[in-house]
Amino acid sequence: LTQQIAITPITEIAVQHVLSSVSANSGSSLSSLIQTANAKIASGMGLTDITLPPADPTKPAASASSAQAAQYAVVLAAISKMAASATTNSASLVTSLDMMQALATSFTYNGSFNQTVPGGSPIPVPNANGSNVNLATVLTAIGGSTDFSAAISTSTLQYLASANAS
Repeated sequence: LTQQIAITPITEIAVQHVLSSVSANSGSSLSSLIQTANAKIASGMGLTDITLPPADPTKPAASASSAQAAQYAVVLAAISKMAASATTNSASLVTSLDMMQALATSFTYNGSFNQTVPGGSPIPVPNANGSNVNLATVLTAIGGSTDFSAAISTSTLQYLASANAS
């Protein structure tokens, strides 16, 4: 049985979550932990499956292998858009990798994309300037609240508007 899978920044979030949860869930199979993490992260990102390859972002959406693949590519682009917006709004150079690291930290500690770790400490967003930028600040600057769903939705709309304009 051969299956194509994607290795993306979103699957890296799943890997980090599974690695952090293996010892706490020693009675669970690794396969079960992976499937659970993939499903929770897909749901949190507004996707149905994070293991399928995303569409090629350099080609028209109509050429995607499925609507899911096209949506996956858009979510990846939206997260890059979040990083670009964070850079503009905070005067700190925030890359897509920085955003993914912050989201991985959030999911690892919370099992969701909250802006703080348990206990209320803000999740830092690494950046080239070394500035004090946290996930709540980034999400608020993008979506108007600290809700990840609102921020990803806004970033998706911004990305689609800019893609349609070009």
